Formats: sequence, structure tokens, C-alpha cells
Amino acid sequence: PIVMGANIGTTVTSSMVALGHIADKNEFRKAFTASILHDFFNIFTVLLLFPLQYFTGFLSDFSQNIGHWIFQQELNSGFSVFVSKYLYPIKAIAHFLVDSLAAYPWLLLLLSIALLFASLKVFASFINEILIGDSRKKMNDYFFGSPSKSLLWGTLITGGVQSSSITSSLIVPLVAKGKISVENAFSFLMGANVGTTVTALIAALSKSETALSLAVAHVLFNVIGVLILFPIPAIRHIPMNLARRMGYITTKTRTIAFIYLVVVFFLVPTSL
Repeated sequence: PIVMGANIGTTVTSSMVALGHIADKNEFRKAFTASILHDFFNIFTVLLLFPLQYFTGFLSDFSQNIGHWIFQQELNSGFSVFVSKYLYPIKAIAHFLVDSLAAYPWLLLLLSIALLFASLKVFASFINEILIGDSRKKMNDYFFGSPSKSLLWGTLITGGVQSSSITSSLIVPLVAKGKISVENAFSFLMGANVGTTVTALIAALSKSETALSLAVAHVLFNVIGVLILFPIPAIRHIPMNLARRMGYITTKTRTIAFIYLVVVFFLVPTSL
């Protein structure tokens, strides 16, 4: 249940990004539509899987079985050692900074925030560069040429940057500006939800079988959600149409967007 709640909670970032377009009614409608697509994917998946998990334990049992098998395979292959040694040398730098500034926790916090915003700025600048001129058309054809391509690239890109909050926050302005369609944005966001599970999965490999089982549960939750919502267009259009309707409502009363955020991310969770 914590994993399910975390999937919903992380979508608040894209919703807040959408508020940055509130001055322009047309842009805000599109931006808010795109942002709540991310919400709806996770909310719909929770509504389908939580009762199944609650009454049968299906997700936890399945995750434990897969986690046990992967953990045994990993013990034999030493894959986590390979990952730590060759694919994540940045960890050594991070540990060095933490050890060096251990006596100055506030300085370490400020440095962490500065590096986070700097990396986001560089990533955003890179995205803006490929949206100019011919590069924009090539990007649209290559990344968003079809729902299947959008799903695939959403998974790969988010797996690379290890944060669905980053990629979803970049998609919202693109939809607001009319650079990509709502349908392809939804497919990309579904892929982003799968891609973001890579981080926890890799981190859990060298920890314990329990940690790995929880990471597998995160993967299964998102993969099952995609398998339910993506393959059949009629089903995929249900959350899309609801999101569009919500977007149109906000053009009449923009306070609806704030009410939605407060209710979904604060009132409902605290009242349970």
C-alpha cells in the first residue's frame, strides 16, 4: 500500500508545474490535462489493484516469489557488484562529499539542492535545444510518432534520469505549448511510471530479499497498470477523456485546479 500511495504522491510535481501556465487560459487547460493524466494512471491502477491485494495478497505474494528467485540468481552472478563498480562511479563522489561535509550538514543540504537544480536546468536546456527547428520535427517523429514509441521512450528516458517527476514535469509544458498530443503524452507518462522503478530495483539488488521483493512490487504495480490501460485504445481513452473534461472545467473556474490538488493529495490521504 505504501508503494501504491507513493506512486500517486509523486504525481503532485507535474500538477504543480501545470500551475505555472495559469496565466494563459488555453495553455493552462492543456497543461492541467497533461498533469492529471499522470495522476489518473496511478489512481486507476490503485483502484484496480488495491482491492485485489487487500483481499487476496496477490501483489505481495507474487512479488515475494519473484524477489526470492531474482535474489538467488543475483547471489550467483554478483550483478550488484558489477553495477556498483562499473555503472555507478558517481556514488564514490557522493560518499566523498558526504564524508567531507559531515560536520556541516546545512552546507551539505545547500550543495545537494544546488546540484539538483543545476542538473534539472541542464536537462531542461537540452530538451529546449532539441525542440528548435528541424530537431523538433525529428523529436516528434522519433519519440512521439505513435503511442507505442511514446511508451517505449518514456520508459527508457525515465529509467536513465531515474525520476518520473523530472520527465513528467517536462512533458506538461510540451503539451501546454501544443508540441505533442495528449494521447502520446499519456503513453509517454505510462512509460515513465515503468522507467522510474529501475532506481529502486537496482538499489535493492545488494540489500536483502525483502527489499528486492518490495522493489519488484513497485515494478509489477506499474507494469500491470500499463498492461490494463495501454493495449486497448477504448480503455486508454477513458482516463484521457476524463482528463480533458477536467481541463475544460478549469478554463471556466481555475480554482478547481487548486481544489483538486488539495482534495487528492491532502484531504483524501489524511482522512483515511
